[in-house]
Amino acid sequence: MEAERAWSYAMQLKQEANTEPRKRFHLMARLRKAAKHSERLEKLCESPRVDAKTKLEAQAYTAYLTGMVEFELQEWKLAMEAFNKCKTIYEKLASAFTEELAVLYRQRDQNAINDLMQMRLTGGGGGMMAEKLEALITQARTKQAATMSEVEWRGRSVPVKIDKARVFLLGLADNEAAIAQTANEETKEHLYETLLAECRDTIQAVREELKSEAKQRERSSDGDSGKVSNLQFLHSYLTYIKLCTLVKRNESMAHTLQAKLKEPEADEDKRGPAHKT
Repeated sequence: MEAERAWSYAMQLKQEANTEPRKRFHLMARLRKAAKHSERLEKLCESPRVDAKTKLEAQAYTAYLTGMVEFELQEWKLAMEAFNKCKTIYEKLASAFTEELAVLYRQRDQNAINDLMQMRLTGGGGGMMAEKLEALITQARTKQAATMSEVEWRGRSVPVKIDKARVFLLGLADNEAAIAQTANEETKEHLYETLLAECRDTIQAVREELKSEAKQRERSSDGDSGKVSNLQFLHSYLTYIKLCTLVKRNESMAHTLQAKLKEPEADEDKRGPAHKT
């Protein structure tokens, strides 16, 4: 309870620290306090009286809070290791217990993945660290993709059997959130281009499957040639996502250009009046 209370207050301070930098000191103090309480809890759970599930939950909780502290200190390597440990534990717990508990563990696993995404957005580490971080996120999405079976659009549920499409659709919300949270226009444009490239690759993968489907239809005579297949519908959905993303990207670029055009001509002001010779 003490750890949860300290963490909750720290998250409140984190929001306020955006406008009141002095509160960052209190934020770090509360986060460290939460991590210390969780470490004590983990020590208590080492008792032989405590079952294995509770021990693992305590370890995951400590890893998560430790990751939060290291993240705020911009100790990217330590933060990534802690979040990855937390993610791994929750993945194991999700696969070992009832579906009701598995939903809870998968949600906590997603929280750790979101923090890894935030690290990538912040630019944590650069170089090899950035590559490791990207690999972790891709690995997490690939594992999640195995549990994704269908997508719903315009009132129709369509099975998603292509792995590339599953991974892309699972990461879509995270990518869109990263774009929305980015204030830097150059970074935002890069994120848009990355998302569009992933979308184009996914559409191409679906097109390849559509070619195989068309050949199978030619060989069969089931009379369903006029019906929109699941693959065609999935292709339409992905094309819709691509077009929407293009429109948003163009709007963002237009707003940036408009803001630049409204800026005062600082160079002209600095030059001052021209001197005649």
